[in-house]
Amino acid sequence: IEELSRNPQLSVSELEGFRQEFMQMVHYILHKNGLTALELFQDQAGIHLYAQPRNLEQLKASVLQVVQVIHDQLHPNCSVIQRIQSYIKEHLHEPITREQLAGFVHLNPAYLSRLFKREVGESITDYILFVRMSQAKDLILTSTIPISEVAKTFGYHNFSHFSKMFRKVYRVSPQEFRQQSKSQVNGIS
Repeated sequence: IEELSRNPQLSVSELEGFRQEFMQMVHYILHKNGLTALELFQDQAGIHLYAQPRNLEQLKASVLQVVQVIHDQLHPNCSVIQRIQSYIKEHLHEPITREQLAGFVHLNPAYLSRLFKREVGESITDYILFVRMSQAKDLILTSTIPISEVAKTFGYHNFSHFSKMFRKVYRVSPQEFRQQSKSQVNGIS
């Protein structure tokens, strides 16, 4: 791309030629790693794999996006799943969708779901629920904050839904959990 930028008379056909050669390389690398471009890039907002670039800036932007997606996928040190887990923990107070997470790591939502389930052993939805309820449980246990406020802290504005989700994970309501933990502390004292 740097070499192309030195050519003041760069034509659209030269940009397209570079893009085609780059995409051949991408398909080759993905194939060698058991992946397909369709699987990685389908439904990716902003990544136009097969769109003809109109200028060098468009070409460079799309090439860098593609390289980032492939790098993230092929380097286990920079685990996509670890990045997703960190993102979830940082955004627990907000609604989190599968599509939002997929966009964050530049993967197809369905592919991300399969990858997450394979590596973590549970669905993205179940993981988000467990993390939210685990932190809610800790807050209920270590504070006197009203449970309705704990629910709001984790994005639950419908208290009965929060209570239902808490019961699903811990088999008791948040109120029962707080009472049981107080009883245990008082019984031990």
